[in-house]
Amino acid sequence: NEQERKNHFILRLCEEVGGEHIYLPKGIMSVSPTSQASVRARNSIIKSEFNGRNTRELCKKYKVSQQVIYKILRQKDDK
Repeated sequence: NEQERKNHFILRLCEEVGGEHIYLPKGIMSVSPTSQASVRARNSIIKSEFNGRNTRELCKKYKVSQQVIYKILRQKDDK
């Protein structure tokens, strides 16, 4: 069943990377050109909505971490 598969996955993950520091992005990431374009569009919107005091709100709205928000803000516009 679904819960057993989830438990098995977690156990395998612990076996493979247990004790290491890993980053798990929110949502499902894809490397397709379409998804890359949508990420660029999202990042552009985040930059335009950022006012210096709304990091947490942007995190919730776009389902990303604060680290991701700050990384986006540091990126050049041509990326």
